[in-house]
Amino acid sequence: MKTILARTDPSCSFSLALTEDSNLIVYSISKNILNVLTTFHVDCIDAQFLPSSLGLAFIIAEKDGSLTIYRQDMAWKTYKIENFKSFSSCLRVSPYPPEARIGCISNGEIMIFNLLFEQQPTLLPIRRFAYPNKFKYFNFGLNDTIFAVYDDMIWRFNFNKKVTSEPFKTTDKPVAIEPNPCNADLAAIIFENDKVGIIGIVDGIFSERLLTPIQHNVHSVKNIMWSPLGTSLLIGGDIIEEWKEVSPGNWCLSK
Repeated sequence: MKTILARTDPSCSFSLALTEDSNLIVYSISKNILNVLTTFHVDCIDAQFLPSSLGLAFIIAEKDGSLTIYRQDMAWKTYKIENFKSFSSCLRVSPYPPEARIGCISNGEIMIFNLLFEQQPTLLPIRRFAYPNKFKYFNFGLNDTIFAVYDDMIWRFNFNKKVTSEPFKTTDKPVAIEPNPCNADLAAIIFENDKVGIIGIVDGIFSERLLTPIQHNVHSVKNIMWSPLGTSLLIGGDIIEEWKEVSPGNWCLSK
């Protein structure tokens, strides 16, 4: 059965796969071999692993706009998030401690929450980012930031300030943006027509001179992912994936 969604936890110890017949398969990973742990039949459209401080746990977004947490504690338990039921797209979990932060797009607005997990999980709203044009994509960056995309613009926001960079208008329409995990002023972008580029930020502003295309051989680009140290970029498509080295020496972002 065709896999329509795949996720791997930051430690590369577990993986999720959603099939087109609505089976969500949980795998353990050992020596690059996938071993099935369990399977859930779910009506979900997105899923993400939660921070390792919660053990083996993940959150899913369902087609009715609700969120549910699955957590292994001797046996698998499910927890319905009762105080949020308006998910639209782009479920994200911040990989940066100490807070467990969850975000998503709801009716075109970016919603950011702290996850409080006592006897029952609760999402505590901490920020909402709205704009007349609805946001299409976002992801968490370093230093309490998020990078976002709408129409032909990219933004960087901060949880503690409204905006931390001027919006940058691109020639090609951006589809997705992935912040570098080790450099707060660097991000990779997927554009329409399978184009991929890397952009830098200088003095809080996206720099056009640091917008560099990445040559690759991947058709129908679906996703990009940085390596843990942020020195290479995985470009994934329908059939093939390709790693591209990104030399730190090419990205001197100071004056």
